[in-house]
Amino acid sequence: EDEIEEDYQQAEQGRPEESVTAGGYTLTSSQSPDTERKLNLQLNKLKQRTNRLLENLIQREKEYQTLLQQTLQQKIQDLQLLQLQLKTTEIQPSASALQHNVDEELTKWLKQQRADSDAIDRVRLNRQDVKCCHLLFSKHKLFLSVCSRGLYTQ
Repeated sequence: EDEIEEDYQQAEQGRPEESVTAGGYTLTSSQSPDTERKLNLQLNKLKQRTNRLLENLIQREKEYQTLLQQTLQQKIQDLQLLQLQLKTTEIQPSASALQHNVDEELTKWLKQQRADSDAIDRVRLNRQDVKCCHLLFSKHKLFLSVCSRGLYTQ
């Protein structure tokens, strides 16, 4: 801008014309063809530079969107992999752990609910297991959850 203003002021020096100052620029009522040509040339250069900058910005925005899309796709794949791993991972305590971790209160409650002996024997969780996993179910919800998730053997 300073270069444009200097060129304009140099071209206009020594010309006794009516002038108006606006926004830091001096405008005259009539300009020489040479001055007008220089100003148009500078204006065109500024327009070209603005267009190059705009194209550069658009290109960078496209690259950013592509990178963002790739990152999102990777996160989705990572999440799907974790979900698949979670589905395939089962809580399977050892036989000795099953023998020692019998929850008498849960067994009694299941009998009161008329659960058959085979179903009661197949339950692989006890209250301590639930506490360790920070699962806060009522006994009824626990039993339904255990049965619906296949955490007992058949």
